[in-house]
Amino acid sequence: MNIREFFSNIFVIPTPAMILPVIVIGCIFAFFVYYIYVLQPKHGTTEWILATVNKPSFTFFSRRHPMEMKDILPLATITLIFTFLAVFNLGDTTHVGVTGEILVPSTDKNHMNNMYFDEIFHVRTAVEHIENSNPYEISHPPLAKLIISASILIFGESPFGWRVLGALFGVIMLVVMYVFLKNMFGKTLVASCATLLFGFDFMRFVQTRIATIDTHPVLFILLAFFFMYRFITTDPEASFRKSLTSLALSGTFFGLSVAAKWIGFYAGAGLFILYMVRLVQLYLYFSSNEKQGFG
Repeated sequence: MNIREFFSNIFVIPTPAMILPVIVIGCIFAFFVYYIYVLQPKHGTTEWILATVNKPSFTFFSRRHPMEMKDILPLATITLIFTFLAVFNLGDTTHVGVTGEILVPSTDKNHMNNMYFDEIFHVRTAVEHIENSNPYEISHPPLAKLIISASILIFGESPFGWRVLGALFGVIMLVVMYVFLKNMFGKTLVASCATLLFGFDFMRFVQTRIATIDTHPVLFILLAFFFMYRFITTDPEASFRKSLTSLALSGTFFGLSVAAKWIGFYAGAGLFILYMVRLVQLYLYFSSNEKQGFG
């Protein structure tokens, strides 16, 4: 290939398929630039003065910001919008008998009236749990499939029935994410933007609308890290009893994540590291200030 042919192949007439990714990437870049901007304390505020004078380094002892009245509107709006998106065209409510054979989709069947993707394993197993028969799929612990069983018992043995609880779990994820981010950054705009970014993530959206076992451990993992965050941001001079509830809830949701799918073990590694770093920092805090009570 000569130079002329090389440049003629590069400079082609742009098509929508070429322009759209460029626009999306530009919007994402602009979002994160603005995201970093709003994280900075406003000039002249107490937060700005402390940051300027003290130049604090990273610490787990940072202040936990509370929820405020102004958070009600964005949180309620996000919850309502994504609840509608979660259940819209989720599936038919007509009874579908889940037999002992794996149903193979045909031309007259689709996600609205039949099992879809890995639902052929997990929905079948959920029904087998209801019928107290030997479950077909045992590659992961049973909790997530038992939740699907509960969904079927409540809403019926239909595509809508076996998916709806998982879809609602996906909405709960957004609520947890909003509160988590507001506690961390103390900014309603940051919490709203990041929660919307998470809400429109295609993987979260798709996985929560089908009856597979991925949605449930992700919610439990998110809750485990949320309560671990609350534990590590407890006042270092507070009694252990005051932080025990958050630590116990973190451990409980970690256990639930493992009981839903083995991927929960990976989250346990991160939780363990955070817990150990917290203990080291507490030890250094008590030692440097010559205080008693670390034990």
